[in-house]
Amino acid sequence: MKNEYTVTWKLIKEWTRDIGYGGIRSVLKVIYSILGVLSLLSAVLITVMCIKNRIDSLTLNIAVLFFISAFAFYKAFLQDILIARQRYKLLSKTYGASEWKRTVEIGEESITLKEGIHTAEYEYRSVSEIKEKGNKIFICLSDRTAIIMYKDSFVDCTWEECKNRITEKKA
Repeated sequence: MKNEYTVTWKLIKEWTRDIGYGGIRSVLKVIYSILGVLSLLSAVLITVMCIKNRIDSLTLNIAVLFFISAFAFYKAFLQDILIARQRYKLLSKTYGASEWKRTVEIGEESITLKEGIHTAEYEYRSVSEIKEKGNKIFICLSDRTAIIMYKDSFVDCTWEECKNRITEKKA
């Protein structure tokens, strides 16, 4: 049983979005956003107050608040996508192409992931759960990683047949 698709920058951005929004990460994004807005508003209000009253002694406070604001916005909105871009560039360099094929084989004894020149094998007992989100399938592993497959990318079977095998073998 085989699932094949092409990995692209667009796909990696999509994976980053899927991983970055959910659970505690969503809560942290909201907290960083609120912190960013509050520190930016505080910096602007203090700046206006300093200009209006001709006070120079709060310059450091203003700089710190602007720095906190920039850091919070980075953590909330930029960090995940910049890390994804760095990973994509590294993978593109490793595989010598901007796009490459990923194959997931659901075998009799294990799940094999082939990507470019690399191969990884996972035992069925390491599968902790299977999640579905639209066309995507996440085979979650006990080491907190996941194998991503697509329902419309099966070559020689259907998702239901594949799901039955994984469920049967991991039990």
